[in-house]
Parts: sequence; structure tokens; C-alpha cells
Amino acid sequence: MDCHPEPTKECYWDTSNQSPHHQALSAAISKNQWDQINRYFHIWDPEDLKITDLKPATPDQKVQYIANCLHTSFKDHWHPSTHIAVDECIEPFFGRCSDTVNIPTKPTPIGFKIWCLADAGYILDFL
Repeated sequence: MDCHPEPTKECYWDTSNQSPHHQALSAAISKNQWDQINRYFHIWDPEDLKITDLKPATPDQKVQYIANCLHTSFKDHWHPSTHIAVDECIEPFFGRCSDTVNIPTKPTPIGFKIWCLADAGYILDFL
């Protein structure tokens, strides 16, 4: 889905001639299955969080595990050249969170701002 962005998720399963048909995706998983997985899939283990009171976990706590895995993987699989860049990107998020930013001039105006260290289109590190 990231390689071929569509305006809505429904476009990936649309078989009309108005939008491109994504045969590989629709053959691999139905839209109902995708909705169920997307709704209930989480990448964090609540047992790992040291919550002393009943406050819910913050978004950055929920992705810390996968972020640590990615940081390790980035260092193992790419050796940067002498020309690297620091850039910002915004991961879309429309829920309730005080950490979201709204920059109307960006292609994705609302979401989490992430700073990335990149080389030749490959992310080396992020914050």
C-alpha cells in the first residue's frame, strides 16, 4: 500500500475501471480481513510497559519496541556514504493525541513529526 498510494483504502479492492486494480493485494487478503487485522493489530506488548497508574500508554510507548528493532536493522543493512541528509516527515494520525502537529502547507498536514537521517532514500535513523 505504501508503494502505490491510493486516496482511500477502499481503492485497493475496487474492481471498476476508474482506479487501478491491485490484483496481488486483493488476491492475498479480502477487505474485511484487512479491516479486522488493521483494527486489532498492535505492535506493542502491554506487559512490557511499566505503568504504575491507570493512564493509557502514549503513542511513542506503543511503537518503542518496533522502533528499537528498526534502529538495529538499519545499522546492520546499510552503510552510509559521505552525503547524508536530515529531514522531517509526518506520519499521518487523526486520533486524539497532544503530540500531533498540524502544518497545512505539507502534503500530509496532520500527524506525528519524525526527524529522519537518510542516505540515498534509505532511512538510517529517526527520532
